[in-house]
Amino acid sequence: MEQGTGGTFSASQRAILEAALSIVCRSGGMNLTIDAVAAQSGFSKGGVLYNFKSKNLLICGMVRYLTHQFDAEVALARLRHQDTDSPTLSAMIDVTERWLNEQQTVSRAVLVTSVQTPSLIEPFVDLMQGYRTQIAAESADFTRAMVVLSALDGLHFCDAHGVSLMSQDERRAVLNWMRNLLKPKD
Repeated sequence: MEQGTGGTFSASQRAILEAALSIVCRSGGMNLTIDAVAAQSGFSKGGVLYNFKSKNLLICGMVRYLTHQFDAEVALARLRHQDTDSPTLSAMIDVTERWLNEQQTVSRAVLVTSVQTPSLIEPFVDLMQGYRTQIAAESADFTRAMVVLSALDGLHFCDAHGVSLMSQDERRAVLNWMRNLLKPKD
């Protein structure tokens, strides 16, 4: 395994990544430093650098870690939505709702990465391209599916930039409306 770049992480790497994500969520991406991660994780600076040779590899690890988590949750949620127009897109709605409510680090981590080193978000871009291909194969109405996917992207964008004007209730209503668009026709 390449340290800090693979999809599989050791317990130490997971602890460091969770600390880094906590910093980004709490204080923003500009406060993500190796020193801050060391303090948050309980590892020495050398311990952090042993696991992730540079800040870029740490950020890459964050993106891969989050990408893997998101993908695993979408795969599980797909099982509940086999009767919809797009099981993948329906699952993405559920996972997006939970992540926006509970795990706001995803959008912010991707934003930090894309600003600092755009090529480091390739795992996430590849995952999303794979989802788009699945959605195209599943959906009877590709345009409708792309409207729903674009709306999900917009929710992530607003959350990442801290500019969402929707209340929790409004966002829930929008997500439920999207779900209804994907329900099977009787």
